[in-house]
Amino acid sequence: MTSYRIIDEPKVKMAQQLIVNPVAILLAAMLVPIFLTIPLYGKFWLPFVWLIVNGYFLGSPTFWRECIYSLFGILAIAGIFIGYGYGINTDAITSPNSLAPYLQVLVNAVYFSALFLAVFTQTVPFSIYEYVKQQGQDE
Repeated sequence: MTSYRIIDEPKVKMAQQLIVNPVAILLAAMLVPIFLTIPLYGKFWLPFVWLIVNGYFLGSPTFWRECIYSLFGILAIAGIFIGYGYGINTDAITSPNSLAPYLQVLVNAVYFSALFLAVFTQTVPFSIYEYVKQQGQDE
């Protein structure tokens, strides 16, 4: 019997049991910080690292795009914090306490924008992976 290959079909690595739905990563990124404080500002970088590892194990054809979105998110958030600190040190920001709520809104906007881009880019290969996995179980 001849076999065919779908171009967008993920190339699953050996750690198949570690692959999770990327939407679950998104939900964890939203809910876990409510109940836990992750050290070293893990709230901001851990979901992106998890998405990169998940995309690698999934063998996602959009892996590099997901990595770019994730790295952009991490670097943009770090840039906002560094810029805010630099503004305080150079006296460009004279009342940091009054700007702190706006900084929090900006950081959350950048964080969730980058996270949504990475998650929903990975959702398509995950859906194909689930379909192929289901077809293998039906046989």
